Amino acid sequence: MAEEWWSPEEIVYSREQVIFLLKHLSLLRAGCWPGQPVYDPKMPQPKRYKSVSVATARGIAWAMDKRLEETGLDGLLAEASYGWSKDVKALAKSLMPVDEVRERIDKAISYISGYERKRLSYEEFCR
Repeated sequence: MAEEWWSPEEIVYSREQVIFLLKHLSLLRAGCWPGQPVYDPKMPQPKRYKSVSVATARGIAWAMDKRLEETGLDGLLAEASYGWSKDVKALAKSLMPVDEVRERIDKAISYISGYERKRLSYEEFCR
C-alpha cells in the first residue's frame, strides 16, 4: 500500500498528516516538499500539484517545530521515531520502559495535531 501524500493546501494537521510531516520534516526544513510516492498504475491516480515554494515548505516546518517544542522530550521522541526512523525499543533502552515511550509519543502527536494550536499547555493537556 502506498504512503498517503498531501499537498500544502490540504494540510490541516490531522493525526495522519502530522505523522506524514514528521517523516519528511528534514526535507521541509530544507525548503522542499516531499514528492508524490509512486502509485500502482491500476490504482486511481492522485491530482498533480505545482511545485511548492521554499517559503511554504519552511513555513510548515516552522509550525511543526513550534508544536514539537511545546511537547519537550515527548516531541523529540515523536520526531526521532517518525522522522529519524528510530525504533521505539532503541529509544526506550536508555530512557524508560517501551510502553511509556509509546504513550509519550502518542500524547505528543495528539497534542500537536489539529488545525489550531491547543489553548492548554502540554502539561495541562497530559493531566
